[in-house]
Amino acid sequence: IYTVDDYFKGPSPTPSKTHHFIRWQSPNPNWIKINFDGSFQNSSAAGGFIIRDWREKVLRIGASNYGDASITVAEGRALRDGVQVAIATGYRRLHIEGDNWVVIEALKGISATPWQL
Repeated sequence: IYTVDDYFKGPSPTPSKTHHFIRWQSPNPNWIKINFDGSFQNSSAAGGFIIRDWREKVLRIGASNYGDASITVAEGRALRDGVQVAIATGYRRLHIEGDNWVVIEALKGISATPWQL
């Protein structure tokens, strides 16, 4: 219940947020890591990837505009593009990291997707 007295007390304090800092972790020696992500803004989707080695050296980067696509498709395409570049460059030991659960589960073969990349 919100009373007149509550109104005059001013806005209620915002609940505190806990912040967690996450640092990039390198893959095992002689492996590379592909990080991928996507975004959707103003009816347009885009995605990108970065490939680094175990020494944290940036090896390749890429980004693309995928136009009228969902965020999930954009993230999937960013992953696909990163893997294609890694394989074309000669890398075979790939550690893949992203934040889209649907794409990761599909990559692992745990779930099927209703789309193709």
